[in-house]
Amino acid sequence: MELARTRIVVESVLALGGMAEVLRGRLEGPHGFVRPVVLKRMKRELLEDDELRTMFLDEARLLARIRHPHVAQVYGLADDDGATVLVMEHVPGPTLRAVLEAARQRGVRLHEELALALGLTLAETLTAIHALTDDAARPLGVVHRDLHPSNVVVGDDGVLKLLDFGIARAATAVHDTSTGVVKGTDGYMAPEQAAGERVGQGADVYALGILLHEMLTGSHPFAAFDGLALLDRLGAADGPAPRAIVPSLPIALDALVVRAMSRSAGDRPSASELASTLALELGRRGAVPTYDLVKRTVASLFAAPEPARAERGASETVTEDRTQVSTRR
Repeated sequence: MELARTRIVVESVLALGGMAEVLRGRLEGPHGFVRPVVLKRMKRELLEDDELRTMFLDEARLLARIRHPHVAQVYGLADDDGATVLVMEHVPGPTLRAVLEAARQRGVRLHEELALALGLTLAETLTAIHALTDDAARPLGVVHRDLHPSNVVVGDDGVLKLLDFGIARAATAVHDTSTGVVKGTDGYMAPEQAAGERVGQGADVYALGILLHEMLTGSHPFAAFDGLALLDRLGAADGPAPRAIVPSLPIALDALVVRAMSRSAGDRPSASELASTLALELGRRGAVPTYDLVKRTVASLFAAPEPARAERGASETVTEDRTQVSTRR
């Protein structure tokens, strides 16, 4: 028995990255079978670069091992005239960055229960990824290393998905980043990652601490710093307390976020501890964050603004954000 032959149809270019281009497409098969997909294709001018090709294939192998409802799935590999193509799940919906920006445009913070629900889902997802093992039940030590708002999509169905394992590290990887080589996204890298040191799973917890601060307060904890000033700040102090901006936040929740942003990886909680504490906080509030509630709450941020706001250009801004949200991979 074998799968019926399908063909891949490219519809449009979504994004261009340093190593690959991201395309929107669809799988077509017999009897009217059609499935929307996202295609990640290595740039042709880089096909002879063995290191980059190995990194690309490492991502495919790692994603094939991850079976989790909140990780965008990979369907397989394809070949396009010598270029390797990663065929992945298409997740329609806004990125977390677009959600945060839509809230800022409206002059509001995310509803706290929504922020806690999204944080809990990410913490549970990281917990599962960090616990991955090989076929002999040996820990793989997976680290995502690039958790930031553009790599998180809140699907139109209310289901959050984590994307882009392009620089993730695992014990099965053929390519490994050398010490002194910095890979990640400014503003979301842990101090040890920004310094080019070898990173562990605590780096993902640090990035989630940044996201929690951003979702709960509406501002990035290090918004006042960039470039070398940001690197100096990361090495000199823990992340600032969210209660300094939102004094009504519970003390225990505030302390958890601050611990997640600790300079020392050893002082940070595990992703599992983060998930447990966030779940307890939601339970204390009697909040049940269903997918439908997440969907409706997020959709309200992108609803057509009142005429007065439209005259100030708010409508144009929100619409622009909304049309771009599913293009980041």
